[in-house]
Amino acid sequence: MTAYKVFFISPFLFFAVIAFLGLRLNQTRIFYSMALMTLLYLSLHFPAISILQNFEYTLFLTIFFLFSILTFLLIFAFDEGALFSIKSLIRATGILFTGLGSYGLVKSNMGWIPSLFSKQWLISLESWTLPDLFWPITIIAVFLLLFKRDKSIHPFKVALILSFITLMLAFNKSILTAEPDMELNIYNAFAFNIIGVISLYSVYKIYWQNVYIDELTGIPNRRAFNEQLKKLGRRFTIAMLDIDHFKKFNDTYGHTEGDNVLRYVAAHLDAASDSRVFRYGGEEFSIVYPGFKVNDVYWRLEQMREGLASRRFHIRMNETQRLKKSDKDRGKNVKDGKKVRVTISIGIAQRTEKFRKPEEVIEAADKALYSAKKKGRNQCVVKRA
Repeated sequence: MTAYKVFFISPFLFFAVIAFLGLRLNQTRIFYSMALMTLLYLSLHFPAISILQNFEYTLFLTIFFLFSILTFLLIFAFDEGALFSIKSLIRATGILFTGLGSYGLVKSNMGWIPSLFSKQWLISLESWTLPDLFWPITIIAVFLLLFKRDKSIHPFKVALILSFITLMLAFNKSILTAEPDMELNIYNAFAFNIIGVISLYSVYKIYWQNVYIDELTGIPNRRAFNEQLKKLGRRFTIAMLDIDHFKKFNDTYGHTEGDNVLRYVAAHLDAASDSRVFRYGGEEFSIVYPGFKVNDVYWRLEQMREGLASRRFHIRMNETQRLKKSDKDRGKNVKDGKKVRVTISIGIAQRTEKFRKPEEVIEAADKALYSAKKKGRNQCVVKRA
């Protein structure tokens, strides 16, 4: 197989690999998106199919492209589900209808269809063939994809929105070209290879998030922390942080509020720190300062600790209210709840002649953290060599 043929086939390979990875990541929405993207690429080669002789191909491309944008919305309209589920059945049905429905509308020969899918009032250029319907449909699709926040698949949504631009250019040129030729085929293959690369990178980002990002707090996890340790040089400082009285808080207010406190503290640390913050485990966090000594970071950590202690965490009055309201409601209607102060204790240690390995520095910082707890909590303690 020549490199020339590989260039035309590679979009199918990209989409197959991404669909497989999507299933491995338990993301059936990625799988169905790639199935639809495969049909979109195939549709640009329909003139080679003999059964489509005397077929209004350009009208089909217009309808199929617009329906596909709506089908992408259908794919992401529901939360994640199993491959063989009602949600997946709806997605598969939507993809099937997109292809067969577009073909059926063109073959129906209804007079209003060509006029509906060819009207151009907003943009009237010789080089632009897509109808005005394209703009509201695409704008609505982009808005809804971004509006429905889902961190587990957000990179892929961004890649899909970028793909809309490439799809727009490919279909516009295909509709504009009266007789498909080799130049057009190369153009479309290049466009869909770009989509494949962008989508594959987004799946890599999702994989990276699953491996290195803590699902609850959204900050790097213990695995990312261990990877960071391997990159440290001859000078570094490590701070170990622990939420004070967290077990008592969980016992008093429940694990739902306990999880919210973990998010609350993680968000504060991440915003206030000028270095990477990691969730070490449970209610314990860690901050690594490559190239810094203890004296360089002590006051930064003190300011971070004081900043958290000066704030108040809002707790709703009962479990029923907590279940009914979302995280965005936190802080609203706090008159029916209460406010508590959340504090942290911090242990700090740096690499020295005595603590040469990162593991030894972590152990020293942990001992300093234990001292901070023993001295009354809500303070920073430095472990000196």
